[in-house]
Formats: sequence, structure tokens, C-alpha cells
Amino acid sequence: MVMQIGRKFSTVGIRVILVVALVVSGQLPLKRTTAALADGNAGSSKVAMVEGAGGLFSQGYSLPSSFTGITFTKIRLSDISAAGLRPFDTLVLSQQCDIGRALGASQKTDLLEWVKNGGKLIIYDSDLCGGTSVDYSWLPYPFSTNNPGAQGSSNGTFEIVANDSMISSDTKSASYIDVNDINSNSDIGDANVMVTKDANWCGDAVARNLNNKAGFVHAYAFHGKGLIIYNGLDLDHISGNRAMQKLWENELRQPWDPAGGSRPAGLACRLLVVTGAPPKLDLWPWIIILPLLLLLGLLLWLLSRLRRRSEPEAITSIAPPEPPGPEIKIREPDGKELLEQEEGREIRAEEKERPGTGKFPKRGEGDTGFPR
Repeated sequence: MVMQIGRKFSTVGIRVILVVALVVSGQLPLKRTTAALADGNAGSSKVAMVEGAGGLFSQGYSLPSSFTGITFTKIRLSDISAAGLRPFDTLVLSQQCDIGRALGASQKTDLLEWVKNGGKLIIYDSDLCGGTSVDYSWLPYPFSTNNPGAQGSSNGTFEIVANDSMISSDTKSASYIDVNDINSNSDIGDANVMVTKDANWCGDAVARNLNNKAGFVHAYAFHGKGLIIYNGLDLDHISGNRAMQKLWENELRQPWDPAGGSRPAGLACRLLVVTGAPPKLDLWPWIIILPLLLLLGLLLWLLSRLRRRSEPEAITSIAPPEPPGPEIKIREPDGKELLEQEEGREIRAEEKERPGTGKFPKRGEGDTGFPR
């Protein structure tokens, strides 16, 4: 009985430890969110566009017919408010170079609250926003950019450094982006690259622009239940560049979880913008996990001791001892017996030397022991 209870306890204990470890390390969400993602939140559907000159639609590009169930509505910066953003799940800020000053304090608060509650924010700022960096200090994770401006330069490079569900160098991936197409058929030298000290930004593509400044040109971050995407590529050639078109489409298709706030599996944050390296392992979950593992080990050891005590001792059969044999005593002869033995040997020796009657003489019959 004790053994069965011990086995059940150890199995349950191990399962509890594993669940706790996954929860505190962020690998297992506390809420199931697959239903939320399936209920129309697998990608953008109601998109608000705030465009400046040189924006996506001003470049003559329209989405392919495969994009169904998605609507675009052009709005102004002045329309950004809690009520103005409520009908939309996605907001695109394209070529809004003065947005840090143009938005009022209450508008910034409403916009960030909208993202935190599940909105998707996509930012494009290359080419038109040249010379000085756009003010993004009001964002939850501030950053700045190095901006060459509208130089029409192809003197630069573009590279994918982390594959995810928006961008990938794997030709077999649904999110594949042709790097050569961007390097050969775009003004990659005009790209804006990020500069930030905030560790919440995750990067997947880098560029070196005309200023010989290298940095992340495509990145994303999570804020509450929402998602923020930054794209610093020049859009001048998007109408004829399939790779840039597909990246824009992938950004719209990118799923997120506005209901539960869980992070999509396709955006695993393999590289941080601030370091260009994978995120460091958080140590704090192990401060909880290790004591629990030690406690489980102690309980298992106590159960094993208790189980040993409860088990009946094994009875071993012992063969009965054999009965003792006759006692043999060895006694040393005393002096008298030794003398008699010596005399007997002398008599036998004399008998061999002299022939007799064939009869042994009686003791006391002469000196020689034979009849006279």
C-alpha cells in the first residue's frame, strides 16, 4: 500500500514540477488561446492607414486578390483617439516623420493603450524621413534610427538574420523573402536602421545604408496583448519588387492574440536588436524551480525509507547442525608406561637373537627370562 502511494505521489510531484517550470519560464501560457486565434484574429482584418507622401498606396501597390476579408481605411493623425481606433485591429503609420510632435499627449496615451489591449501597430518611415531621426521616445520601447534620406541609392546591403513567420531565408518557408531581389532592385542605401538600448525589440533583418551604418531594418516587439512592427526599407520600388510586397503582406497576415495576449509561435524572438544576440535565459524562474526539485527529491527519499520499513523481512532457512561424532581423546603416555614399552621392545629383540622354545618366558624366570 505504501509503495503504491509513493509511486503515485512521485508521479504527480514530477508532473507538478514540470508544469510549474514551463509556466514560470514562459513556455506554457496560463490560458489557452487557440480559440481566440481561430476567431478571426489570425491576421489583420480592419486596417487604419495614416499615410504621408511616399506611403504604401501612393506607390501604386495594391494587395493581390488572395487577400480577402481585409479592409483599409485612410485616417488622419487627428483621428487617433480611443474612440477613433476602436473599430480597427491594425494601425499603419507610413512616413509620419513628425509624429512625436504631431501627436498630443492624450493621443499617445490612447494609441499605446489600444496596442496594449490587443492592437497591431506597423511603422514605415524610410526615404521621406531623412536627415534626422524620427522621435519614437513616446513608444513603450523607445528607439531612434539612422536615416540617409531620399538619396535613391542602391549602395547598401540587406540580410535576413533570423527566420520567423514574417521573414525567412528558407526557400521552403511560407514567409520566404528573396534577399537578392531587395539587394538588386531597391534603394537599399536609403534604408533606416534602428538604434536602441531597449531589450524588448526583437530583430530578424539587418541592413547597411548609404551612411555605412549597419543595424536592424526590420524588428518587432510585444506590448501587452498587442504587437508593434517596424520596417525601415525604402518603398520607392515596392510596386515592382515582389520581395518587398510579400514582406508587407506577411506583416498583415502575421497572427497575434488580442484576446489572451499569448505570443505567436512564429515570433520566437531569436535575436535582440540591442545586442544582436539571442535573449539571455531568465534566471529568476530557476530560483523557484530548483527548491521545488530539491523538495521533491527529499520527499521521494523519505518515501523510499518508509517503504523499506513497511516491507516484511525475508526468512531464510537454516539447516540443523549435524550430531557430534564420538569424542577422540589423545593421551600422552606417562613415564611408567614408557618404561614398560621400552622393556617390551628389548625382550622382543633378545628373542630374535637366541632361539627359544617357542614360548615366551614368564616374567621372573632368571636373569635372561628363559628357564635354566
